[in-house]
Amino acid sequence: MSIILTLEQENFVKEKLKTGRYQSIDQVITEAFHLLEQQSQKQPVNCGDEQLSWEETYQEMAQEKEDWSEWDITLTD
Repeated sequence: MSIILTLEQENFVKEKLKTGRYQSIDQVITEAFHLLEQQSQKQPVNCGDEQLSWEETYQEMAQEKEDWSEWDITLTD
């Protein structure tokens, strides 16, 4: 198999090699595919025009403030 990279992609790979974390182009590409596989395994939740993973959806919901002002709560013993 042969893969053709854009100049921008090639420069990205070269920069990753310069960090010393990767010993070869194959290692960079393998890591990229691994990350892509992890990302694609997250099940997206449709939130309007935006696709969010379950984790992102949870984080979004956790940041929202609940408005309980319309609730009429009566406590009884």
